[in-house]
Amino acid sequence: MREQSAPYTPPLDRKKIGQWRSNLQSREKEICQPRDDSHSEVLAPQHEKDGKPSVESAAKDWCSKVDGKTLGDTPEFQFNKYKFSTFWLSASLRKDAPANLKCGKDAKIKKDDCIKTIDTAMARCEPYQQFTHGASLAKGCIFYNVTLNGESNSGSPPWAPSQDKPSCDSKISDITNTFFKSLYPAFCKQIKNGAALKKTLTSADIKTSGSRKRTPPPSPKSFQGYKFNFEFSGGNSGCKKTCEEAYADLNSACGREGTTMKQKGQFDVGCGKYSYSIEQPPPKQPTTCKPRGSTKEDMRSLWRDPWAGYPKNTFQAASHQYCNGGWDWVGKVDKEWSTDNYFWIDSATINPKTNLPEYCMGAAIGDMSQWSPNPVNCKSRGMRGGNVKINLHIQPAVDQTGCKPLKDHKIPKGPECTKIFDAVADDCIKGAKNDGPGGYYLEKSDDGCWEWWIHGLDIRYAGASPPETFPLQEPVED
Repeated sequence: MREQSAPYTPPLDRKKIGQWRSNLQSREKEICQPRDDSHSEVLAPQHEKDGKPSVESAAKDWCSKVDGKTLGDTPEFQFNKYKFSTFWLSASLRKDAPANLKCGKDAKIKKDDCIKTIDTAMARCEPYQQFTHGASLAKGCIFYNVTLNGESNSGSPPWAPSQDKPSCDSKISDITNTFFKSLYPAFCKQIKNGAALKKTLTSADIKTSGSRKRTPPPSPKSFQGYKFNFEFSGGNSGCKKTCEEAYADLNSACGREGTTMKQKGQFDVGCGKYSYSIEQPPPKQPTTCKPRGSTKEDMRSLWRDPWAGYPKNTFQAASHQYCNGGWDWVGKVDKEWSTDNYFWIDSATINPKTNLPEYCMGAAIGDMSQWSPNPVNCKSRGMRGGNVKINLHIQPAVDQTGCKPLKDHKIPKGPECTKIFDAVADDCIKGAKNDGPGGYYLEKSDDGCWEWWIHGLDIRYAGASPPETFPLQEPVED
């Protein structure tokens, strides 16, 4: 008997099958977060029976909260902690959705889709397992995601750019958090259109509130002698914080309420960096003004020129040059003139960068080049347009009584250097004429006791210095 053949069934439309499979995959293909075995503790329980809090229970709670919410470019998310891990539930717009879904710039979250899709994503990535290491799955125009990492900041999801935080020096100053809070607004109000700015403020610049509070506001008389250096590197694109917001964060990070501030701090806010440093007044050691006389023998100085009085700001210009000029000064016990230099200054011309009288020329032992000389800007009638000559010199103190063993002394640069010379100028140059010859400051250091000399020289005797012993150097133009 002839076997009866099966009825003919025409094949399905291959085009329709291909379209169906394409839509199915693009709509429902899970994306599994790679497992990092070097961080095996980064995991989360899938279901309540596997541990608490589970992704399942967290999803039910979160999906209920965001039900009906319209999702835009910014993902919706919730932060959760499990032992050493953190897991983030999130919903984000699907950027590569098939055209037939007609996804736009927003989509509405649906509670049931949210719960089911998160559960399905975990089950597909790690079926029959207690824990998940992270998974994502699309439903319509939305991706529902479980993302794991060890981030403990609930405001910094792992898919967002890392948030820079204020960094603080380890050294502590005497300045209170409250005082600093009253000072930085005076700097911030001077920033214009994102331009870089550097300012040194004092207690006279503090901003106080007119309202009466239980705690008296800081007084301008507080912390006199301290210098507060504020700086903004510049920029106005991509700023995460305003100036005052950045310094408020620094104020909190580097000196919590009721405590004192760290000496330095900085904060990169995306468009630029805000920073501050606090210069404390030098510890009060004896300052001696015009000691005993003004001869070479009295001060063990190379210079034969008689001392002369000049305005205080010319001394400050000379100390600025000495301390920022690129010399690596080291006071040598066995080499008397290892830290000696003089400078010609034009008291009639102010350098806009330093707000001090212009530096015209100088000299130094060895082949060290001058730093930023501006002889073309000096207009007076003395050497290279200068009308003031200031000598600076650091030497071992004649009397080492009560000092630590004497040894070579590395001279600090920048503010740590200028504050000592400026202390001499502050103590020795007073009166209505604001001029004086100078003197020296006694530093008691771990390298023994050292005298920091700064004094004016009479320019009428400028030619008395022996050139063969201490030749003048030609200034280097900027």
